[in-house]
Amino acid sequence: ETQVGHREETTTIIRENMEWYLRKYRRSLENGEEYLQCFLYCEETQHFSNNWKFHVDDFNIQVYNHKDGTWHNDEDLEETDNEDYDRHNIFSSTHENWGFTRIKLWSEVIDPENGYLKDGKIDIKLSFKVAKIEGFPEDLGVPEKLIR
Repeated sequence: ETQVGHREETTTIIRENMEWYLRKYRRSLENGEEYLQCFLYCEETQHFSNNWKFHVDDFNIQVYNHKDGTWHNDEDLEETDNEDYDRHNIFSSTHENWGFTRIKLWSEVIDPENGYLKDGKIDIKLSFKVAKIEGFPEDLGVPEKLIR
């Protein structure tokens, strides 16, 4: 859940011994329109060598609509109008986050008639899988010390 008008980070998600989190917030674009934005981040990557990579597949963001009781897939959201939209990405030492700048217009999100708010919060669901890991010795995998 995201508090309206605040930047918020989710509870840490563990995949392949790596910590991940989703950052959600409201942001204005160059044209002045405000959007709900969501970005997935790798945590604690400063401990890695410079050649590490995580290949992420099946990236999906959903926003819950309390009015109709359904999760709206990212295919229904603003960002997917971009023809470069892809569900695959490579996280690396130079690219530690990935996400969407135009999930939904902020004015639509905060309008109670649209059903996205409940008790001043927005419900967002994220799913992804780590398909391939590079840059770590095979016998070690991702360092265990990164898990808190």
